[in-house]
Amino acid sequence: MIKVQESGRPPMPLETVIAQMLREDGGEITPEAVMARLPSVPELSPEAREQLENRVVRELESHEELVALETGRRYGKLAVIFDGAEFLVTPDAFEIEQGILVPGHRFAPFMAEAIFPSEALLQEAGARRKVPQRGFRANAETLLHYHLFMGAEGLFDFFAAESSDNIKAARESANPELTLSVWDMRAFYRETSFAEGDALLVTVRDFAAGRFSFRLDNGRERSEARRRRFREAFEERLSRVLEDRGEGAPIMEQLRLTLAGSPELLHCPGLSLDELLLHDSPVEIVFDHELSTLVPGGTAEDGEGDGAGKEGIPDGITISAGETGSLEAMLPTLKTALTVVEIDSFMLDCCRNFDYDFNSFYSRAFGETPLEFADGAQEAVFFNALEERFEHWRDHYPREFDEKSGALRAEILDFLMERQELFAEYAGTEAESNSDPAVFRELAEAVVTLGEILKVLNHPEAIPDDFDYEALHEKVDRTLDAGGEAISRFRSMFEGS
Repeated sequence: MIKVQESGRPPMPLETVIAQMLREDGGEITPEAVMARLPSVPELSPEAREQLENRVVRELESHEELVALETGRRYGKLAVIFDGAEFLVTPDAFEIEQGILVPGHRFAPFMAEAIFPSEALLQEAGARRKVPQRGFRANAETLLHYHLFMGAEGLFDFFAAESSDNIKAARESANPELTLSVWDMRAFYRETSFAEGDALLVTVRDFAAGRFSFRLDNGRERSEARRRRFREAFEERLSRVLEDRGEGAPIMEQLRLTLAGSPELLHCPGLSLDELLLHDSPVEIVFDHELSTLVPGGTAEDGEGDGAGKEGIPDGITISAGETGSLEAMLPTLKTALTVVEIDSFMLDCCRNFDYDFNSFYSRAFGETPLEFADGAQEAVFFNALEERFEHWRDHYPREFDEKSGALRAEILDFLMERQELFAEYAGTEAESNSDPAVFRELAEAVVTLGEILKVLNHPEAIPDDFDYEALHEKVDRTLDAGGEAISRFRSMFEGS
């Protein structure tokens, strides 16, 4: 972990320095400003300095409170940029008829990622009370239209969090009835004679807390010239984002980059995001198993996911019928013997060897046997969670503490890979069904013991300085011998069958 030293104070990790800079006045942070807080920088070799600069940029790029105004050079504070910003929301005929407003993706780019859209607070300008929320049921196909920009990888967790009944319903139907929290707009629509084509002019009161106020924006007062100018400015900035950052970033990140990079888009808006992206849009929303993203229109290749153009609803997007609650909950349903502790161990070993390629990690840990996903939705959630975990260890690998622990961990992983190969080779064979239960029991006992040891080794920074590694190594050797013998006995049974 990179640390800095301030006069009279103990060293602070890089994350703490950035957090301190976020609390200070000013709307931007640069890598140079962060580097200036590191007193040891002048003493570094050119190679070490470059590595440190790359680490600083990665921290700024991935920080949830920042957005890249100029990749690698300038990063803006999201709260500073979006507090006071204005945007339009255009309720459709269905919402007006039902007297509701679905939060969905319309508000998500304008508030902190940690807040679900249904947790946002909405208040009519000049009114004392917040707009009340109520539960609303409709089929998934109808409701997905209001959540497209959240991406397939975020939808499943969101719907599950809204109501536990949603997951139960999804297991019984491809187009289930879902229950979501919506704003009750009946009084406002009635009092303003709200009609399709009208809009809500929304102001961000507190980005971090997800607080908004709104007033009527009469559709007849928005001139065609105003709409055209706004569309041209938005599309020009979005095209630069897609070109500069490359295609493949999450939709919400692409939208925040677009809006934050053009302050004129955040005041006197001429169109809503729905109007910009779901009607006559130059881009397509592409859903695949890992990530939903925006691409220039006509560039999506066949078989690379389901695009959503002006129709708004991608084909085949449903809530997963399988388990999606957490990585730990999903693993047993995917017919893999790996545990979360073992997965962390493989990730840490990759970091130890400076191997930061996700595909390399996955091949070592899971082998070549495909996992048995319930559907594409579960697969998307699984890989999203797995990649987030890999990125966490990549950025927080405790290298300075891991010399002894890492070497011992590597020995255990060699055994685990042999176990994976064994299961992949003999799964469903006659040897598996006819094998001696005692062999499986001995192998399971060895794996459990090694798993407990890995829990300790995976957090070397917490191991005391006087820890007896020699005694632990002896225990590992004994356990590996017992596990290796069990594997040999299993193989001999197979060869003799």
